[in-house]
Amino acid sequence: EQTVPLYFFVTGDEESGMLGADHLSANSSAFGELVDAGGLGIVGEPTSLEVVTAHKGAVHIEVTSHGVAAHSSTRDGHNANWQLIPFLSYLREVNERCESDARLKNGDFDPPTLSMNVVLENEPSMANITVGKARLQIFMRPMPNTLWEQLLAEIIQTAKDQQLQVKTLRPMRPLVSNPGSSNLQWFMKTVGSTSGKSVCYATDGCCLGSLSDMVVYGPGSIEQAHRNDEWISIDQLHQGTKMFERVFRSAERL
Repeated sequence: EQTVPLYFFVTGDEESGMLGADHLSANSSAFGELVDAGGLGIVGEPTSLEVVTAHKGAVHIEVTSHGVAAHSSTRDGHNANWQLIPFLSYLREVNERCESDARLKNGDFDPPTLSMNVVLENEPSMANITVGKARLQIFMRPMPNTLWEQLLAEIIQTAKDQQLQVKTLRPMRPLVSNPGSSNLQWFMKTVGSTSGKSVCYATDGCCLGSLSDMVVYGPGSIEQAHRNDEWISIDQLHQGTKMFERVFRSAERL
């Protein structure tokens, strides 16, 4: 007979804004009960049944400059890109810092860096029209035990100092489990694992930080995810079913 509650939560929007997990954390009384009870959260992802105890997060910044769009045969326009050039030069220096500064790196991950990516969008984008609006999207993958928050604040302040418009989407914090947690030790023993691993993608765990103990775990490989022919092997599905049954039955005896 079951002696402890098991909670199952299903969320949407994990691939874009993680709004489902955000809403769950803020509004679900059942999730609040799990948090108050000090329970363990298992984020279901294809980990090949390896226990993931840390993953990167996500930071998305939009920086915009405004000009005047006009036909380039006249002097009526002002290209918005010119204002962005000094900031782009600054970002190049930041990226080099991310690759070399040990305080911005974590050797538990591969790659061990923030993986900065920059995308420039112009409106209009025709070559014979001066750019009226230039938008720069900056994306980084923060890691635990790095100075990513200080770097984020620096980038935002630098953009403002250069009179650029800045919009920051809510940062998705990286996940890291406490290796000394009794919940984690119980889970590792139950599934027959001796150590956790770190991965470079993000999960809904970014938004569920009020839950002190979390792991990412499930059948299937991330290599087969995010593809047109996304699939999971039958063998992994059967193994996963056995493992989760073992976890649930073991939890009943806690």
